[in-house]
Amino acid sequence: MASLDRALRVGCVGALALAAACQGADTARIDSPPALGVAPSDSVGSRPVSNYKDERVRLALLGLDYASGRPLASADAGDVVAGLDARDVPALLEAGHAQLGRNEKLEAIGSFTRAVLLSPQAAPLEALGDALRMERFEARSEAAYRAALDLEPDSAQLHHKLSEVLWMGPRSEEALSEAREAVRLAPEHGPAQRNLALWSYYAGDDASAWSATQRAEDLGQAVPPQFRALLSARTPEPPRAR
Repeated sequence: MASLDRALRVGCVGALALAAACQGADTARIDSPPALGVAPSDSVGSRPVSNYKDERVRLALLGLDYASGRPLASADAGDVVAGLDARDVPALLEAGHAQLGRNEKLEAIGSFTRAVLLSPQAAPLEALGDALRMERFEARSEAAYRAALDLEPDSAQLHHKLSEVLWMGPRSEEALSEAREAVRLAPEHGPAQRNLALWSYYAGDDASAWSATQRAEDLGQAVPPQFRALLSARTPEPPRAR
């Protein structure tokens, strides 16, 4: 019962904050998407906000400053986690994942932001990076993943996720480097092998592209048949390593 009460309290804190801040907003203008990937001060700042979606973005990002390349507590962080403590982190993470499952990405960013403020560990940072990437806040997602990697530098999964957000940048050379590191740390990581194959091809390294393609397929990770056709047209497939 105590855990249920805590979960309900966590959910109510977020819901009440959103309702209070958005009260009086002009909900007739919800069709204009906010500028993604920019700082809250660049898009809405402290001036009155008439666009409901802009206000939702501002609230989702409230509490963390990403200017340093890592998510650090901002001046309003205390207000964001008022009434919460470290015991609420599991419930916040659970709420955030449930929100992602319902495609409530901004709400999930808010939940994970609170979790990071209360416990800046690798798991909350990774979850925040995931939600930010889904909402296409690439720079912020990169910052969250890098902060998680500061704590767990040997995590192949984190290097893999960082490589994907860098590719979205697009920062192909850095993405390829991170994919290589993910595969070095975990050769059995199928998605990382697939990405290494694709990105090696675009870098002109067909030998690495074939090696990663075959390894990915051996691991049960599908590689697009169109990609195989393109790679085969440029360089015949070599015999598989035994």
